[in-house]
Amino acid sequence: MPAPAQPRVLLAVLWMTGTLLSFTVMAVAIREVADTMSVFVILAARSVVGAILTAIPLLWLGLGAIRTARPGLQLARNIAHMGGQAGWIVGVTMLSLAEVFALEFTAPIWTALFATIFLGERMTRARAVAVALGFAGVLVIVRPGFGAVSDGVLIMLAAAVCFASSVTMVKAMTRTETTCAIVFYMAWIQLPPGLVLAALDWTPPDLVETGWLALIGALSVSAHYCMTRAFTQADATVVMPLDFMRLPLIAAVGFVLYDESLAPAVAIGAAIIFSGNYYSVWTETRQPRQPAPAPD
Repeated sequence: MPAPAQPRVLLAVLWMTGTLLSFTVMAVAIREVADTMSVFVILAARSVVGAILTAIPLLWLGLGAIRTARPGLQLARNIAHMGGQAGWIVGVTMLSLAEVFALEFTAPIWTALFATIFLGERMTRARAVAVALGFAGVLVIVRPGFGAVSDGVLIMLAAAVCFASSVTMVKAMTRTETTCAIVFYMAWIQLPPGLVLAALDWTPPDLVETGWLALIGALSVSAHYCMTRAFTQADATVVMPLDFMRLPLIAAVGFVLYDESLAPAVAIGAAIIFSGNYYSVWTETRQPRQPAPAPD
């Protein structure tokens, strides 16, 4: 018998609370070490912790769980993902935390476009509306013509494109690869270049900085794990509004810790982007499902 709807929604809320806290604390942790630790050291720390955490389950799952039929695509996906991570870290150091999270919400726009171009997915009316509103929201946040667009904004938009490229390739890989393999190779492929780049710009962390770096690595894993668990408990129409709560939460944290204010343009633009994303998800989840075939 399926679980009652209300308890499952409550579980989704609890898992998404873990996601929100993970992303928020991770952004703060990056801010705390960004003045003394390079982007490459932070990336390497994330990969080291991620590699350890993804290797532990293999003790009982076995190496068969990470067998891959598409090593080239695994490599390309992680190049894109590493670029997105680097851009996100740089964005946290250059923009207000609210701007970073608002611009990150543009990733589904690029994912819809890339999935249509490269995976042959259909550009439905709902997805087209999401893309159009997404671009409108970006224009509201960036406000071209009202001054030079900052380097931080351009870097965050590039990071969103990298994340969307990564998601598109993950969509393609799910046809042949297990979730365990995708997560495992995300950490282990990014580990060697992360260590090499960190060595080129190495500053030995003190005890406090080591704690922050370890926390960043652990939170990067917990954020994605909690979000995945939330999607298993409730529809995307329930989870997505909860994910959007990242913006007011990080805006409050930025105000309290760093005296950052939430610019009206950022709030309005983010709301426009979210409305397009939510409309697309809401429309597609309401499509009638194909009936299951009758038993023989």
